[in-house]
Amino acid sequence: MGQKLLLLAHFFQKGWRFFMADNLEDRLMQNMAGTPKLKPDEQRRYLGTFKERVSLTLTYEQAQDDFYLQCLEDEMLAHPDYLLSINSRLNETPLNKVLHFASQHNLKTVLKSDKTYQDATSYTLVLASKNQALNLETIDVAQKYPKPKKTPPVSKHKSFWEKLFE
Repeated sequence: MGQKLLLLAHFFQKGWRFFMADNLEDRLMQNMAGTPKLKPDEQRRYLGTFKERVSLTLTYEQAQDDFYLQCLEDEMLAHPDYLLSINSRLNETPLNKVLHFASQHNLKTVLKSDKTYQDATSYTLVLASKNQALNLETIDVAQKYPKPKKTPPVSKHKSFWEKLFE
């Protein structure tokens, strides 16, 4: 009986050591690599938030267009509790316009200058809810607010040929 108890105690002790070694190794690997993130590629693309929280996105080219900036401002006024994340690679002119508008209306903005957001797949401007899932299908500004098509100006004067064949 004593030998069986000793053998059982040795097994549990050795098994516990192996368990602790595995757990210790996992902890060391986690601390070396950092805390694992949920959907890191999605967070990188949407400037630190999840797609399900996003209301509107603008690319670098769209941020240069005054029409799309006006659409962003309208969306910001419609949802003053949302947070506007701005990629630091945005050039000075649209950046100043957006920051001036946000400060006039006491809207929340954050400038993302971390290197993880500087790749080509990241959006330049992202308007998103802080902690509520919106699950919107259309978040691209060009799809949500299409530009009105320009119609050629109608001339008031008839041409010579129009007058001739009247």
